[in-house]
Order: sequence, then structure tokens, then C-alpha cells
Amino acid sequence: MELVADQTRPGGRNRRRGRCLRPVVLALALFTGALGTPALSEVPGTKIYLDRPGVYAVSLEHLREASGGTLTDAPIQALGLSHRGHPVPFWIETDPRFGPGGRLIFVAAMDLFQPSEPQETRPMAVLLLTSDPPAGTPTGPVPPPSAAGESIPRNLRARPAAAVERMLRLEQDVLRAPVTRGERPEVDSLWYWAMITQQSSSTHVVEVGPLTDRTTENDPEVEAVIRLLGWSLSNTPEGAFQHEVEVLWNGEKVGGDRWDGRQPREIRLHVPTELLRATPNRLQVKIPRRTLPESDDPLIDIAYVDRVEVRYRPAPPLVDAAAPLLLEAADKPRWLADATSPADSRLYSASGWSAERRDGAGWLLPATATATELWIIDEDGLRTPLALEPLTAGARALAADTDYVMLAPTALLPGTERLAAFHRRRGLRVATVDINAVYDAFGGGEQSPAAIRRFLNDLYERSGALRYVLLVGDADWFLAQDRTPYRHPEPSTRNRIPTWTFLSDYGPAASDHYFAMDPDNEALARFAVGRLPVIDAAELETMVTKILTHAKSPAPPGEPSILMLSDSSRGSLLRQERLLKALEGTEIALRFPANAPDEVTADAVLAAFAQQPDLVYFGGHGSRYLWQLGDPKNPQSDSFFDREDVLRLAAMDRWPIAVSVSCATAPFDHPNADSLGEVMVLEKSRGAIAFLGASASLSTPRTFGESLIRALLQAETLGDAIVAAKRSTSTARVSHLYNLLGDPALPLRSRGPRRLDP
Repeated sequence: MELVADQTRPGGRNRRRGRCLRPVVLALALFTGALGTPALSEVPGTKIYLDRPGVYAVSLEHLREASGGTLTDAPIQALGLSHRGHPVPFWIETDPRFGPGGRLIFVAAMDLFQPSEPQETRPMAVLLLTSDPPAGTPTGPVPPPSAAGESIPRNLRARPAAAVERMLRLEQDVLRAPVTRGERPEVDSLWYWAMITQQSSSTHVVEVGPLTDRTTENDPEVEAVIRLLGWSLSNTPEGAFQHEVEVLWNGEKVGGDRWDGRQPREIRLHVPTELLRATPNRLQVKIPRRTLPESDDPLIDIAYVDRVEVRYRPAPPLVDAAAPLLLEAADKPRWLADATSPADSRLYSASGWSAERRDGAGWLLPATATATELWIIDEDGLRTPLALEPLTAGARALAADTDYVMLAPTALLPGTERLAAFHRRRGLRVATVDINAVYDAFGGGEQSPAAIRRFLNDLYERSGALRYVLLVGDADWFLAQDRTPYRHPEPSTRNRIPTWTFLSDYGPAASDHYFAMDPDNEALARFAVGRLPVIDAAELETMVTKILTHAKSPAPPGEPSILMLSDSSRGSLLRQERLLKALEGTEIALRFPANAPDEVTADAVLAAFAQQPDLVYFGGHGSRYLWQLGDPKNPQSDSFFDREDVLRLAAMDRWPIAVSVSCATAPFDHPNADSLGEVMVLEKSRGAIAFLGASASLSTPRTFGESLIRALLQAETLGDAIVAAKRSTSTARVSHLYNLLGDPALPLRSRGPRRLDP
């Protein structure tokens, strides 16, 4: 082991990108069983992109055209429709005005727009239509409306009055707040609208509207339901709760709640009629200020608002294309009076029945065992899908001996294939797969990290040959408010390939380890996963060219070299000293940016990088945009290395692998800014060829760094070394939070000279 001393600030560059709210997807294809056990077969079909709940109509002609003609000859009676494995009713109207074969009508209920699993990337809904449904799946449209009720009685109004409420669900899906570890949810994890605290953003305001269709008969109150998640777990004085929330209506307090723990909470309250206004009403969710009795310091209280529901009794006309009615269960038919809705208005139930309008006076509703959503709409209230798109095939066509899988969106497949060809010449059996084919075959069309895991696990368990997985595309935890419709094949979002969200000790964090983790031991990886955090073909071209150039460039003579970086805090220096002692006797050249820790500056690091080390190893304090090189208790402007310093590095044609054993230097799922790790690998001629770093704050066991360096000296590829280090450390938080930005099959210098032709 040779020791060499080589001589070698705040801010950061935001890489802003367009973001949008991906609309809900309704996929028309085969999908059997519950979401956890989807069908593995691939069949042709059509996806319908929707943006909100309601009753939708789409012509069968358009559906069949969008399927590529595969449904052209399918009779209506043979079609089966399902959502996440459950049958979904649909109606067929055969009027020639709606095109050959008529049109298909279905209800997109409110619950379809909820996340399909605890850590879904965004709320989605998928309906699946096929001409070859599995045995036992109901097929064909539901019976005509007259068959859903009973024969017309002589005195309709003698029936009991139906108890219905109008429900307004007010929400924005902005933020994920998971409360799970691994695949076993502690409690449900949902999308959340806003974070509130008592220090800042202490009040969340919801504009409810004037509620002009509320009935004034008997002056009924309005019910409000606020769904929240308690987030902070602060120590509180005896007798106090960790969370306290107040609810105000038009400025007057109408309720609240107190509770402990990180659990979803529903607050139900009634709004007195004297607080209701003819002008838009305003609901406020507030965390009141509380202090610790000993110090008068504020008590930390953080909660997330998920959604607000407002329920009230409506007055006719009941037609409404935006907000459904809620109907209670009953064991007898009921009469729903409504003489003022338009004559062409129709009633559809989300649970699968419809009702005819009787003599213009209302509807006779059948007995129902459960409560259901009712949608009363006229012809103008029928919604049109945003887009139609065929399902993508190919996820099931892989050879069982495939040892390297590259997943990419459609637009990034050509650049991905260029990298795949290089690895095939190395002898690897590489398959490139359209990520949409994975979603369609293993997630029912939804952009789901669980679908990716199912696909990879299926391939691994069929053969055990899988060694490497490359995710070609960036991730994004934020769901923006821009509701630009999605258009195949290029979505207007940074979330090219979603990551799994792991609940770290300090909050939600990105974890690509989820895709490879051993089901029997969450800390272990069954294969190596890397990610190229690109958003378009130009960025992918840069990264692929960089990888091929690096592989083509000869390694300098002598032993592999490591540039050792650390901050000057006592704890970091002690950890570095122990690491160096553990590496004694290894065939490796250790380099340092300066002769003493207090002499390390960003300029010294730049000079050390110019010596082209094989590995840059940082151990110390870090954050999203920087490595802290000086004393964290007394930071100076020249005592850290940040994203802007990457641009000051010397250009070269061979780059080091960067390992950052620190907090949060590689959270690759930020919506509009790149972390230090991303900038290092995305720079065309500077930075690093790969970056291994954490996506959140954590305390890393000392053995991880030691195991990793030893593995890098012995393994054939970068991915093999990372899998070995995680297996040696066997700590779930380390495995989840340390992610590789780069090619996991990157060959290592330690295996001797290479003569490769990229």
C-alpha cells in the first residue's frame, strides 16, 4: 500500500425540467388476480388515459383502432373488463351515431384514482379489456337499465326515499409520505397534499365553493372529513400529544383532534348551518402553536394533509358530471325523486347497475348490499379520454439465460441499445426492454415500481442467471400541478423510471435496492442495480459515450489508486484512520489531496482529481449538493466541494468511480435539481464514471466502506462489488439508501488490462 500526497464552495446548479401531473391510465388488456399476483401473459389491448373521476364514453371503433386492430373481430359478448384484477362493469350503446359497433361507457369511480399500493409512484387506475378473459371473469356489457330494477310499480313514490349525499373530494396529489419499511407496510401510505407545522406553513386553506345545490329542507348541516398523517415523533411533556390539529370553517373553529404516532387520522365534524355562505366557503386545517413548559421552545409538530371530503344533502336537479352522490345500502328498492334534471339525464352506479328515469320524476333504485357511488349525468356530462394507446409487448420474451437487463422508456431505447451492444461484445447476454412493456405485463399498465420488481423477480427465479439491471431514466418524487395530457411515447415529466420510496430514519428516500432485494433478507441484493439518471436522448448519449470512452481508455500503469477524502472533524478522521489500518497489506496506492487535513480545499481536490485515480472515496459529512471537507463546526467558503466545483474539474477521457460514504449526496429523485452524484456522472468530460452515494441521511457502519473497497479490488465489475459489500454489511438501511448512478456491469481495473473496442 503506497501513500502519496497530491496537491490538488456553496451554491449549486439547478437543472430545471418540465413536470406534469400524469393522468390516470385505463389499460384495456388482460390482467388477472389481485394486484399482487398479476397475469404474466401478454395480450394486445388499449390503454385509455383519464384525468379525473366521472362517466366516460369512447367508441368501440376508436378502441379497436388503438389496439392495433387486434380487437377488431372480437364480439362484444366476449370482452372482459377489469381494474387491478377485479371485474368492472361497462355499458354498450349501439346507436349508429356513435360509430360502428357503438360506444363503450364506464364509470371511473373516485377510488380508482388512489395509489394502487403503499408506495406507488403516483395515483393511477387501470381498466383491462380483452377478448380472451380468464375463466370465471364476467364478460360482455351489463344488462340494459330496465333489467337492473324491478318491474314498474303503480305508485313509485310509495317507495322509501333514497338517502343520498353529494360528496366533494378535494385533494391534490403533490407529495408521497410513505410509512413503510421494505415491502411490509406498517400502515397505509398515500399521496399527500400539503405539509403543515406550527412554525411555518401552519395553516392549509381549502376553497370549498358555495355549495349552491345544498337542500335547505330541515336546514341540514354539512359534514367535513379531513384525512391527515401525523409525521413528527417528538418527545412531548407528560399529558401532551405529539399531534394537535384545529379545523376552521370560514374562520370559526368547528373541530379538531389530538393523537400520537405516525398514523393516518380522519377528523369528522359537522359544520353548523349558520357558518355556511352563499359565496365560496373556506376550510382551514391548522396546527396551533405549542411550547415546551421548561424552555418556552416550540414543540415540533408536523402533519400531512391528504384530502378533504365535504358531504351534504343535495336538492334537485341532481345531475352533476364532477361530483357523485353517495347512496346508503338498503334491503329494499328506493325512490330517488328528481323532476328537474334534464330529460336525457342518466344514472350509473360505480358498483355495476344503472337505473332508468321514470316518467321524468326520478329513479327507482334497486336494493343494494353495500353503499355505492351514483353518477347522474346528461349527454354533455360524458367525459372523453385524454388519449388512447396500445399496450406494449416484449417483457415476457426474454431468454431464461439473460444475465443483464436494461430497462428504458421508448424514446431512450436506441441509446440504450448502443450500450447493450458493447456489453454483448464483452460476452454478456444483454436484453433491452421497453419499460412500458413491463408496466403492461406486470403492472396492468401502471407506472409502478412494484411492476418492475415483479418482472425482475420473475426473470431471476426462472433461471437465476440475472446479474445486472440498468434503469435508463431519471426518477421524481414530486407530482406537479401542471395537468398537461400525457402523449405516448414521451411523457412530460422527469419520472422516466420510478424508484421505490424507503422510509429512512429521517424521512422518505429513494431506493433502487428494492428491485433486487432478497425476499428472505431485505438487506441482501440478489443482483446489481444501477441507474442512468437521464431525462432525454441527448443526456443518455452523453452518458453512454462517457462509459464507452472510459472503457476504451487504457488504465495507467501500476497499482489501482484511491483518492481518499474526508472532512476534518475528529469523528471522520478517526473513521478514515481505522479504514486505512484495515486496508494495510492490499495492493493499492492511496492518495490524499493535501499533507494535512486542515490544508484540504476544493482546489486541492481538483488537483488530486487531475491525477486520474481509479477510485475517489469520500468519508465524512455530506448533503445533497456537497462534500464537507473542512471542519463542519466552522465551515469556510473554500472548505467544501460542491456541484459547481465539478464544472472546474479538468477534462479527461478516463474517470474515477466515486464512492460517497456520507449522508444524502445522491438523492436522484428531486423534481428539479440534481444532486452532487447526478452532476458527477452527467458531466460530459468531467466528474465520475459512476457514483455510489446515499439518498438520505444515515449513520453508515464502518465495515461498509472497508468491505466495498476490498470488493472493488477483487470483483469483476462494479455491480458485483456493491452486491458483495451490501451482503457483507447486511444492514437494510445501508442497502436501501446507497444507490448506484452508473453502469453496474462496468468492468473494474482490478481484473487486469482490458482490450475492448466500444
